[in-house]
Amino acid sequence: NLGYVLVGGAVIRSDGSLAGVVLRFRPDGKGLDPDFGPNGTGRFETTHGIDGGIRSIAALTDGSVVAAGPIWPGGLGGTAPEEYQILRLDALLGVLDSSFGNGGYGETFAPPSGYRLEQRSLVIDLNGNPVVAGNVYPTANDGPPLPPVLARNCGT
Repeated sequence: NLGYVLVGGAVIRSDGSLAGVVLRFRPDGKGLDPDFGPNGTGRFETTHGIDGGIRSIAALTDGSVVAAGPIWPGGLGGTAPEEYQILRLDALLGVLDSSFGNGGYGETFAPPSGYRLEQRSLVIDLNGNPVVAGNVYPTANDGPPLPPVLARNCGT
């Protein structure tokens, strides 16, 4: 990532919903990189137009950024189960990379009925593909978790 520092999370929109955000700081630590996203920030809403956030970030050798995190189809605190989405940002401008998945967004991962999914990590494999891993738990907390989830080639 050429010495840049990447930070992901969520910001509160003016309507009270959440948007995932990726920030890239300059290598010298003196503020946000003004060449990355609008005003030095990349703010990305999910393709569903719903609440979401960024939980994991990985930088590729070409400088592009892959990020993954939760989305809430019914809004944060709603009754719909949490899902996870992955996206890739262009190395130079910090905008969605249209060559990845569907307009920069990869697959959305939803748990089976009666379970919730918790994305735990994001890594890049030796071929440069994103790999997302997590756990699946019963929503009623009355049973054992399912085996860990591993998703490869999430947007290719």
